[in-house]
This record gives sequence, C-alpha cells and structure tokens, in this order.
Amino acid sequence: MPISSLSHEGVVADFDIRITSYNIYDFKLYFEYPKEDRVERERVQNIIGDASRDKNNNLTTPGILTPVKLTIYKKQAQGEQIVYQKTENPYLTSAGSNYYAKTIGHCDLKRGKYRFVLESLAQPQEYASIPTKFHIGTEPKTIFIPINIDRSKSCPQ
Repeated sequence: MPISSLSHEGVVADFDIRITSYNIYDFKLYFEYPKEDRVERERVQNIIGDASRDKNNNLTTPGILTPVKLTIYKKQAQGEQIVYQKTENPYLTSAGSNYYAKTIGHCDLKRGKYRFVLESLAQPQEYASIPTKFHIGTEPKTIFIPINIDRSKSCPQ
C-alpha cells in the first residue's frame, strides 16, 4: 500500500481493516529512533516536542506541529459512511525505549469493515527523517495494528 511521509501535505495513509471485536480503539502516531541512541532520541524529541506545561496549561516545548485529520468510514453494502472524523494537532502523550507517541483520538468501533484515511495538514519537513507509524490500539491490553508511514514517500466528533 503506498503511504507517504508526514512531511508532505495530503493523504499519508488510506487502508481498509476488519474489526473483529467491539472495543474502544486509540489512534496514535509513533515516532521511532534507534534504542540506545541518545543523540537521535534528543533530536527526535526536539522536533516532536514534549508534554510539559506552564502554569497557564500551555505546552512549554510544543515542537514542530503535526496537524492531521483522521477519517474512519464504515463500509456497507450501499457504500461508505463516516463514523469518525477528527482534526487534531496532537502532542506527546507517551514514550518508550525507542519511540515517542502522539495520540490523535479514540473511538468505539463495532465489528465490521472500515476504511481509515489519515491526512497530513501541513508540510513539516523535519519529519521526513523520522520513521513514523500510525497505530490502532485497544485498552487495557494494547494490541496495535502498525501502519508504516514511509519516510521516503458512538464516537466523539
């Protein structure tokens, strides 16, 4: 499936999946770096920012913004129906030994076929050098469906 980089404006992921169990699904962007590489980790964090806030609840280091739009369509016999659409400028929500993550949102999805369309709404060239994935997960046991965003190329509304 052709997927382009977050550093390009427009659709960066467009794919179909089958949901086999009703659940609340989380949608996140993962920004990866090599384990044990402190220099690269720091470089990536400077680009994506952090979640620190000042006394007025403003991000102290927002990084380079990554505005995105996620649209989820339920596939039906008579066509597709939008079941979730969110435009978000996500900020850092979690980190691991080789990634930082930004949460786009969450939605409950019933069993069935769905089409996901993730769009980048800006052209942050700094993101071209960061391996990025779109993850769909559930809680409390997180099961992720990773969708690579290639570096070279009843739901709340």
